[in-house]
Amino acid sequence: MKKSFYSSISVIMLLLFIVGCGDIKGEHAAYEKEFFENGISIEYKLSEFVEESGMYRDTIHKLEIDPEKSALVIIDLWEDKAFDSLTVRYINPLVKEFSDLGMKIIYAPSIKPQNKNLDIVDDGVFFYDYELMDKYLIEKNIKNLFYTGTDTFYCVLDKPNGIYSFQSRNNDDVRLFLLENGVTSFTKEMKQASIELLKKNGVGIVGANKALPNFPFKMKTTTNLLAKSKKEVRKGNNFVLIFKGDRKDSDLERFEKELKRSRIPHGVVKNNKMFYRDMEISSYDFIKLLRDTNTYNLYYSGFHLNNEILWGDFGLTSLYIKVRYNGVKGLPWPYFITDLTFIAPSENIDPDLEKVTIINHYRWAYNITSKTLLSGIKNAESKSISDATIPNNN
Repeated sequence: MKKSFYSSISVIMLLLFIVGCGDIKGEHAAYEKEFFENGISIEYKLSEFVEESGMYRDTIHKLEIDPEKSALVIIDLWEDKAFDSLTVRYINPLVKEFSDLGMKIIYAPSIKPQNKNLDIVDDGVFFYDYELMDKYLIEKNIKNLFYTGTDTFYCVLDKPNGIYSFQSRNNDDVRLFLLENGVTSFTKEMKQASIELLKKNGVGIVGANKALPNFPFKMKTTTNLLAKSKKEVRKGNNFVLIFKGDRKDSDLERFEKELKRSRIPHGVVKNNKMFYRDMEISSYDFIKLLRDTNTYNLYYSGFHLNNEILWGDFGLTSLYIKVRYNGVKGLPWPYFITDLTFIAPSENIDPDLEKVTIINHYRWAYNITSKTLLSGIKNAESKSISDATIPNNN
């Protein structure tokens, strides 16, 4: 898993300051303007695990940045009435304020047209669909990216120029921030869950002094944990990933023993390293393994659903990007094992609510219980053996 150099200091909530005659407090980016020679002093939040409390907690940090080496990235702010208010009330003021500071403005829409209400600055740059902005950032020596747009749970994370995608293919020279009032999701909890995921992985969350009261989220979070749970195992080859951490769980250990006893193919991931049949497997070789074995169903279990299982090199987001944007064929359909995926608790969201939000709303994945999985595989094997022993009467 790629970690930014500043992730160790946990961070986020941005305050920019510029002091001068006639300057006023910015409404939308929680900052006042105050120049410090070449840079701007900012304050932001990250999240780090605290052993004493057994949960992730926010810490606030400060940093001085150079506006000329910074850019605002607007991801998939589509032509949709649901995004009109966000565009006019929050993102357009951000565009103006960041542009006035001398930051680059990057428009990165994919698939659909941008919202017609979005302000376009004269020196803004555009990267359409799956076109990458990396070369431009190198040429302009950009060191700080501030993200806004929709949807925080999906596109802002995994689109080619989104946060996870960019971080996974670049080094730690570029710091990544999310402007909390410049993003939305389908549900309130989806936005909360994605922000918690980002903070744990070195992305600074920039707060604002103007909240989003009664923002019209398009959906409500499905709170039934088994709402999308499958009742049977699909035909085809299966592979199980077990993500292990410092904590142990007796049910997970019994599950692993049953996989071994039943000779169900499975791998173990710990500290972002994967082991299969006592051999370490790279992320590239893992994809090759899935294709070579014609794996049809891939099951995720272990620690933690709201971190490594989504964010790691062997996690769901990485797999989705390979299929959706990199055109890798022959990869399996992913499932969460509902009863054997565990949450890393944080102080800002109820862990049960966070789990049900991810289980029911993270894109592309189904879910299944460990009991259904094990019994389904055994039944399929029994049927295959039975079919193979039917005498040929022809």
